[in-house]
Amino acid sequence: MVEFFENSPALPKRFVPFEYNLPLFFEFALRGNSEFFDALQHEFRVDGSLSIFSSNGFSPLKILDHQADWGKGILQLYERLFSEGDYHGVCVVEEKERWIIVQNLDISMGVALFKSGDPKAVSLFEQFRVSDWFFDIDFVREALNDPFSGVIRDYGEDFLRLLLKNYSVAGHTSG
Repeated sequence: MVEFFENSPALPKRFVPFEYNLPLFFEFALRGNSEFFDALQHEFRVDGSLSIFSSNGFSPLKILDHQADWGKGILQLYERLFSEGDYHGVCVVEEKERWIIVQNLDISMGVALFKSGDPKAVSLFEQFRVSDWFFDIDFVREALNDPFSGVIRDYGEDFLRLLLKNYSVAGHTSG
């Protein structure tokens, strides 16, 4: 299922094919965030199941079945990984691979990527885009022009410029 990952999912690198061309970024810890997974399931009404992989080698960690309690499931996974001393981030892959959410480490910026050719993926992208969970490539662009930007302070100008270069390629932007 994760054969499409081209290399390590560490931003600002691009690590998936360009068919995943609608990016949104986030700064919350994904791996144990039961509140976010509850929102995915109930507020955003994501249907189907989710596969969770380690960001370190893409080994499978858990499948969140569409009928399961996703918030509880991700919290159980977090507790298990923590007790095992595994502090890597996770890759969340929707069962039809229309979108993915990836964070290399819990303390790093993560990215959600959507296929612009899939109406369900685009719909979820638009819902995420106006939520408080994510920010888009235009926000990154604006942050580069703001000398007081917290994003520049946290990640640095070079990181943000590479992020723009890798995720706003002509014909592959978020809008």
